[in-house]
Amino acid sequence: MAKKKAKKKVAKKKVAKKKKTAKKKAPAKKKMSDDTGKSDSGKKCIVRSIQPHYLLPDHEVIEYLSARRDEPDYLEKAIQLRVHKIRRSKDSHDVNYGAPMPPPSNIMEIKERLPYIQCTAKKHYMDGMAWLRANDNEKAIECFNFAVAIRPNDYLIQYDLGLSLLVAKRFKEGVSHLAKAIEINAYTSLPHEALAAMHAEKGDAATAIEILLNAPTSATMLTALAGILSMNEKHAELEREVLDLAIELRPDYYLTHYRLARLLGNLGEIDAAIMEAELALKLKPDDANTAILLGSLKYNAGVLEESKYYFLIAQRSQPLNTFIRHALNQLEAELRNPGDADDGLINPKKVKISRRLPKGTTLKFIRSDKPGHISIKLRLPAQKDPCEFTDLPVKNGVVVLPLTIVFLCHSRQDRPSVKKIAEQLQSVGFYVWIDKKDLLPGDAWEEIIEDAIETANFVLVSLSQSSLKKEGYYWREIRYALKQRELRPEGKRFIIPVMIEKVDIPKSFSGIHCEDLTQPDWLERLALAMSPEPDKD
Repeated sequence: MAKKKAKKKVAKKKVAKKKKTAKKKAPAKKKMSDDTGKSDSGKKCIVRSIQPHYLLPDHEVIEYLSARRDEPDYLEKAIQLRVHKIRRSKDSHDVNYGAPMPPPSNIMEIKERLPYIQCTAKKHYMDGMAWLRANDNEKAIECFNFAVAIRPNDYLIQYDLGLSLLVAKRFKEGVSHLAKAIEINAYTSLPHEALAAMHAEKGDAATAIEILLNAPTSATMLTALAGILSMNEKHAELEREVLDLAIELRPDYYLTHYRLARLLGNLGEIDAAIMEAELALKLKPDDANTAILLGSLKYNAGVLEESKYYFLIAQRSQPLNTFIRHALNQLEAELRNPGDADDGLINPKKVKISRRLPKGTTLKFIRSDKPGHISIKLRLPAQKDPCEFTDLPVKNGVVVLPLTIVFLCHSRQDRPSVKKIAEQLQSVGFYVWIDKKDLLPGDAWEEIIEDAIETANFVLVSLSQSSLKKEGYYWREIRYALKQRELRPEGKRFIIPVMIEKVDIPKSFSGIHCEDLTQPDWLERLALAMSPEPDKD
């Protein structure tokens, strides 16, 4: 009996020893956290790594937005403040501002990005991404919904579901999931960019800008901000500053270079635009939009062979694009017969305006998609927003501008009344020239005013008791306008006296009918009298 007991003890010791050595060799099991953020033992665990504070939204900018919302230019100032603070942070810290990767394009990338997702959620997410690649958004949303039911606190699933819902025009649900993604991960700007794009598409640029200003700092956020600023040409300089900063933070992001190339092209800096577009195409060689832009820039620079080369690159990605096909046909025609382009796209360098424009006018021709036509952007002296004319017919290399310029001759005492008249005329499509508004510091005012009278279609002379009694440059403008009237064809309207109040008409205007602005229908009558002329030499 004693021997049997001793053998059993030895056997037990051997088994215990084997188990002990096996435990030492086996890798330690990690306790996985579930969706509640608790480990298997019930203790809370940290699921997010600590990030530098200067990558987060700037609280000073957020406070500025809420405090200055009533000011007319508060958004521009807030953008400048954010840009300044980003530059200051960049100089004092070595930070990688690159945004997280976009949604994956193959299964291997999904496996690399989702090691922490449970098997079933991972499968539904992968199925959703596959349906997205197959252009079936509804099926993708269904799969993402299954995945989010299993892993509600997963940022990536919430983000892709929210994005898919926005594409499906289910805005309320999409915003809800994107807000959840922001709550889970406060260190990425992608959900903010998706929300901003939604508001920009609806035409609410101010809300879109505010959303981006509340987003964490990244090159993609700044590029998205520049895209919204590009909707208004008066923000061109601010857009350029934002894009320059985005390139400093992340030089290898092709979309930033593409947007900068478009902006430089619109500003007329063709050589610089070509350099940026070439860099964008180098970073993303299969992007058709960049190739089209580069082909258009080369065409405007007169390098037709290179323009054709880039349009051919674009055609590989978009073989059914009619604009690319038409551009290639036009280029082949021009290469065969240089200078003969009347049957296709108009070369902007070969077009002239049929009329003389005031000094200081900036003019930009834009190639139109319509054969034999051209589009024009025109900014008159001291004008904030340019006029834009699309698809104007070109005949024998000459284009007629449907633009009526009205010079308002007035005395200083009548300026408040004249300003209201100008606003009402502008509201019905006339460009009104007023010396106070259109003269810039340092201008040779006598020469510019005379040039404005010469190039105007009509001169409105405001008459009031105070203006008729006062001496000054007002009368010199009237005499110069009367001289210009003598140079015009007989019977053609040029000078139109307008009464701000009841006055005796001066002898200078004998034989010219005067319009009474105290009558309710004066604007309709003036608009009829100043209907656009077919041409003005």
